[in-house]
Amino acid sequence: MATTDLLTNLKNRNAYEQILSQYNSKLPDSLSCIYADANGLHELNNSQGHAAGDRMLIMFQ
Repeated sequence: MATTDLLTNLKNRNAYEQILSQYNSKLPDSLSCIYADANGLHELNNSQGHAAGDRMLIMFQ
């Protein structure tokens, strides 16, 4: 399974799940997660096409 998003080159959920067990041994005191949501992506894909949605995701990263 791929661990990197081909469009943004960011690690994805598969990468996170593969290294999750290592976090406790390496960082036992603290761990932070940041989640981001690209609001309007579905509507943009529907109205202007997936290429426009891809450009939004690239800018969003």
